[in-house]
Amino acid sequence: MSISLKASTEEPSWRWAQEEMQQLTCCDRRTQSRVVELLHQCASKPGVSLPEACGTWSKTKAAYRCLSNCTVEAPRLLASHGVATWRRMEAHEVVLALADTTSLNHTSHPATEGLGPIHVAGSSSRGMLVHSVVALSEQGEPLGLLHVHPWVRTQVRGRKNQGSKNGRPVAQKESQRWITAYEEVARQSQQHLAGRQNKRVIMVCDREGDIYELLLAAQASKQACGLLVRSQHGRSLEQGQQVVWEHLSKQATLGHVEVQVPAQGTRPARVAILHVRSAAVRLGVPVDKQRIFGAREGLDVWAIEAVEDHAPKGQKALHWKLLSTEEAPDLTQASQQLQWYAKRWNIEVFHRTLKSGCRVESRQLGTYEGLERMLMIDAIVAWRLMALTYAARHQPETPADRWLEQTEWKVLSCWATKSTATEHPPTIKQAVHWLARIGGFLGRKSDGEPGVQCLWRGMLGLQSMVELWNAQKSG
Repeated sequence: MSISLKASTEEPSWRWAQEEMQQLTCCDRRTQSRVVELLHQCASKPGVSLPEACGTWSKTKAAYRCLSNCTVEAPRLLASHGVATWRRMEAHEVVLALADTTSLNHTSHPATEGLGPIHVAGSSSRGMLVHSVVALSEQGEPLGLLHVHPWVRTQVRGRKNQGSKNGRPVAQKESQRWITAYEEVARQSQQHLAGRQNKRVIMVCDREGDIYELLLAAQASKQACGLLVRSQHGRSLEQGQQVVWEHLSKQATLGHVEVQVPAQGTRPARVAILHVRSAAVRLGVPVDKQRIFGAREGLDVWAIEAVEDHAPKGQKALHWKLLSTEEAPDLTQASQQLQWYAKRWNIEVFHRTLKSGCRVESRQLGTYEGLERMLMIDAIVAWRLMALTYAARHQPETPADRWLEQTEWKVLSCWATKSTATEHPPTIKQAVHWLARIGGFLGRKSDGEPGVQCLWRGMLGLQSMVELWNAQKSG
């Protein structure tokens, strides 16, 4: 079912929001239209409260009513966006599905029903946890969300449970989220890419994803979705019981590869030079999986090790140990997978944008169900902010009207140039730099390109200008 909204000269066209919610069929057309409007409002003013985003009491009341509507199902919101995400993925041969978990702290809103503990014993923090999968092109373009799974703990972590943790099946642990996410992405891949051998989706995980059951699931479904995970455990080879990394240390070096290391905290961005080894191996079954659950199936994977020999003074040398379902017999293929893993930090950027840019932890909806629906709206907005930042850096000549409404780019142009707006939109790079200036970006040579944080602050400032512009016109 398609949504068709008629925009007036005072109201935004909601074109992009319509595209994301085009497949939302779980509710009536009036509610669909309200979801589209809410999505656009939150994207125009990321991080503000719902009353501020909506602008009027009637629109705010309609938004709260929409978010309490049981027919507006959170998974359906994500599924509609997912269809648009897969359309964007069509243009790419390889798409990375970056997976990770974060916690959302709603302790400051104690009246909210349905929340649970999010930290270890002794902490009173309450909220929810979220496991996300973001689709990213090999070049780094954010394409959308493939999976967002929120849940609430019933017990504080760190308290003694009955029986050993390793004695429980993975389905009874939070670790199951990694397998569930992988299986969901594999299912979507089979649905959208069936029979298309030139298209690949690769899930990329950090150390938390080094789980026997996840590797086993990927071994069975690697044609639908590959897996690249950073190793956490000293897994042994099936034959000889030698640790896989000891075996790899005896292999010849394939060569060297340059990897772009992003800035983090006080650590500056740099280019790291790594020497690389790889080998096809068969890993044995972990002892506890054999003893308790009777597991017998080994794991056929490629092991890739990359080590930085000369790290800058005061910085820790990179040492990546990766397990992959994808072949890596030579430097070219091993290097490609190292570049895939180097982009994993984008999932952290997504979660940071969700918290800082969209301020999802400040939402006050009264119930977990309302927060879950709002989370899906904010997650789509967070993706769009990332995509806009990427476009400015890597598709700089794209016209800004692909991302901004006519009134928005004209007001922005007037503010930046201190003159009458032109008839033609600026480039997206120019528009983003102007937005970043509103958000506090100085634009010095040492500052590099503006990031998501300056961008969302600039969006807030721009919307205030647009409201004043519209008020003057109507007056």
